[in-house]
Amino acid sequence: MSELTREQFIEREYESWKERFKVPYEQEFNVKAMFELQWQYSKTPSDHIKTKRDILETIQRILQGMRLEPVYKVDEHRRLIVFVNNDHQIATLHEMFKFMLNNKLIIEDLKMNSVRCKSVLETKNLAIDIEVPKSELSYRGIRADYVLNLTSNKEIDEYFKDKNLL
Repeated sequence: MSELTREQFIEREYESWKERFKVPYEQEFNVKAMFELQWQYSKTPSDHIKTKRDILETIQRILQGMRLEPVYKVDEHRRLIVFVNNDHQIATLHEMFKFMLNNKLIIEDLKMNSVRCKSVLETKNLAIDIEVPKSELSYRGIRADYVLNLTSNKEIDEYFKDKNLL
């Protein structure tokens, strides 16, 4: 197998990077420059320690300047809905899930958006909705993969039990 040219290496790595991360147009140059440096690092003789160190430091500075957002695959996304009785329970559960996500006790890559009577946590594989059902119709028609009912409302249990989500 022949060795890749510099351009082929950069293009291959860039395409691989785009599959895993969103690369905004303004960061495209930095990403390609980082791959150019990686190629130079691999071609630098091992006895050129200072040169290799400088290349690694430059790559690290480039990476620190980027805001990396992973690409989410929609077909793998799951949704958990947690029904609670009041806004205080929303805040408590929101903080609990946030703590678990930040401490990597459950899924990584936290994206968070919270509203007064609804709290949404999104991760790489899971969206967690915490809400107070306002009426019977407020939960009908909701699409979810998992449901956790912390209210005393048995109608919610019955509605989602028929769909095998409880």
